[in-house]
Amino acid sequence: MAKRSIPKRAERYTVLIVTEGESEEAFLRYLRSLVRAERSVTIESAHGGSPEYVVERTERLKKDRSYRETLAWVDTDRFRVPEERTCLFTRAAKKRICLLFSERCFEGFLLSLLEPNANWAARGTADAKKHLDNKYHSEKRSTDPSRYAEFFKYGFEEMDELRKRDSDSGHLLDVLMTALFGVTRAAG
Repeated sequence: MAKRSIPKRAERYTVLIVTEGESEEAFLRYLRSLVRAERSVTIESAHGGSPEYVVERTERLKKDRSYRETLAWVDTDRFRVPEERTCLFTRAAKKRICLLFSERCFEGFLLSLLEPNANWAARGTADAKKHLDNKYHSEKRSTDPSRYAEFFKYGFEEMDELRKRDSDSGHLLDVLMTALFGVTRAAG
């Protein structure tokens, strides 16, 4: 009797993304909801802390499961000297963690997409948070993924246009979308 051949199930591409806070996590969950992708993406928050703590949390989460790609998203405004950034980058690289540096706080990142004509890179974290809360998060729901659908009303297609407006935020958005969907451009 011939042995039946059982087709192998294709292994899913697995990604782990660890963010500094719950708002970043909610934003990524919103992006993830826009398109059904073939990737298995785990999005976790480090629940605040320094960039070093975010990398430590990423290392611990990575130990629990094998991921094809691992990213940690940190803000550079927390580094006191440039050497800290280099040291953390080296540490993450040794652990095969792609470190994503945001040149501004998360709120500044969002505002650079929503209001590109204002210079959010030059404004401080407190100013960006206050403006975002007053204008966009009136109900203080920054950790609710559906709240971002209200900001970005046109969904996935809008992201391609938004990423062109600000080079720093656009590059970060490109990397995040590639990790989430396997594409560099939203239209791709």
